[in-house]
Amino acid sequence: RFIQNPSYLKKPEGKFDWPGLVTLVIGLATLQYALENGQRLGWLNSGLITFLTVVGVVNLAYLVRRELVISNPVVDLSVFSNRTFVAGNLIGVLAGFSLFGVLFILPVFMSQILQFSTTQIGFALMPQAISTALVMPIAGRLADRIDPRIPIAVGIALFVVGTWQFSYLNMRSGYWDFFWPQVGRGIGLGFIFVPLSSATLGSISKAKTASASGLYNLIRQLGGSIGIALLTLMLQRLDAFYLRQSTQGMASVSDAVQQQATVLAYNDLFRYSALIFVTAYLPLLFLRVRLNRRKPC
Repeated sequence: RFIQNPSYLKKPEGKFDWPGLVTLVIGLATLQYALENGQRLGWLNSGLITFLTVVGVVNLAYLVRRELVISNPVVDLSVFSNRTFVAGNLIGVLAGFSLFGVLFILPVFMSQILQFSTTQIGFALMPQAISTALVMPIAGRLADRIDPRIPIAVGIALFVVGTWQFSYLNMRSGYWDFFWPQVGRGIGLGFIFVPLSSATLGSISKAKTASASGLYNLIRQLGGSIGIALLTLMLQRLDAFYLRQSTQGMASVSDAVQQQATVLAYNDLFRYSALIFVTAYLPLLFLRVRLNRRKPC
């Protein structure tokens, strides 16, 4: 063998936990399908969604119980005894919720309300990705030199402000109404994810880093799925609410009234998404960090 495993990685003892893996796959797959299709099928009014939700919850509950007692778990849940890891994952869930939820809703607004083409939507979303890519190397260097909670706190503020700016969108909004909020969100993400990953995974022993890294990314993706499902549901309810408010005493509903009600629903949705992410400051208080300051030459 030309490549050797690091000395801190021990060869697992006993058989591979196939039942645990099967339970994990079934639990995640059923819940993911329920979250992605619940709105379309009517949530718990749908027998299929109800069944899949029950199957997912039961499988994941059994998985937790099993993985805590066997000697060679497929998912090492002992990492959740680390306070910093738990705090980092809570921030990751909230970030995934606001990031993926808004990224799912925003193109729908551009297409439905502003009649943007696919190309225009792509250009309008691009500033966030570019800003994040440019800021990440800077954030990584900062995380090595200062308390990573500082760039994370700044990143949360920028991301919240950028998301809140979307609540001022209307039927006459154009490209530049998206540009600066997207830049703010992108810079915020850059300041959040690199220091957060460093602090969260840096608190775990090297022997458990692989398992912790997988859980960390999985939980953030689940936060995104929950964000998409919840924001889509909220959009439908808010749209119906504002439509009722706008049409009281009216014999018929015009397209303009319907569109205005939908715009108001989107405005509220962006505000709620921003406010939800503000709560990320709470777990940030419990994030313990180890500074890796470089010694001068």
